[in-house]
This record gives sequence, C-alpha cells and structure tokens, in this order.
Amino acid sequence: MKLKSYRFMSQKDFTYSIMMMDGDPAAFILEDEKRAMKVRGETRIPEGVYAIKYRRILTPMTEKYRNRFDWFRWHLQLMNVPNFNYVYMHIGNTDEDTDACLLMGDTCDLTPPTDDGFIGESTSCFKRNYLKICDELDLNNPVSIQIYDQIPIS
Repeated sequence: MKLKSYRFMSQKDFTYSIMMMDGDPAAFILEDEKRAMKVRGETRIPEGVYAIKYRRILTPMTEKYRNRFDWFRWHLQLMNVPNFNYVYMHIGNTDEDTDACLLMGDTCDLTPPTDDGFIGESTSCFKRNYLKICDELDLNNPVSIQIYDQIPIS
C-alpha cells in the first residue's frame, strides 16, 4: 500500500495536507509548521518517502490508546525520518496535539485559519484508515507514505 500526502497550506504554527489512499482522498493531515532549523516538537518532517511499520513497544501512549479503543494494536510509525524519532500517525485536532506526528481528520478548518489549525472527526477518520493500514501490515505487505511539499500540477 502506497499512501500519498500533499501539503496544501503552511501557516506560522501548522501545515495541512490531504492524504490519498489507493488514489482516493482518505484524510486531512495536520502537522507542525515548516522551519529552516528543527525545533523539537514544533517542526514538520521533510518531504520524502517513509515506510510505515508497527512500533511494537508498549509505551504510555500505546497503553492509553489500548485502554480507549478495543481495535487498537500498535502505533503506526514512519521509519527513517531524517533527524526525527518516533513519528507516528495518530488522533488529534490541533498543532498542540502533535510533536512532528501526522494527525488525521475528516474535516479541516480553512476559514479563517486558526493559530493551531484544526481538523475534526479525527477518531473516526483515524480508525478507518488505521484498520486498512493494519490489514496490510498484518499480511506483511509493505506500507509507505510519500509526502509532497506541494500538490503536483500536471
């Protein structure tokens, strides 16, 4: 499975993207802002292609998700992100909910843009996409995401 995420709005404190799965829109993504120099917990990851794998370590965040959701297995981690560790895909609504991770939602607040950005219906969006990604990982099929800094114009 190859996911694609196209960044379409970059503001002072956040970035919006649209994630495609099998050629169809699957989620809005909210992440941190672009910075020339990385600031821990305040900088989006660079564009590129990243494998997605389970992080099979029981962390406090994993326990929190498992206690909250009976369908949750392990966190989905983007692998080998230059200068970043433990970049996940997960639930959240604003830039305050991410430290370089990709937050998923079905809605996106575009007018007017808030200081922290806002995506809504995050839990239902995450569950739907998470389960599809997990189905592939459970079959040992490779899953990756290609992140673009802009929407390509053809």
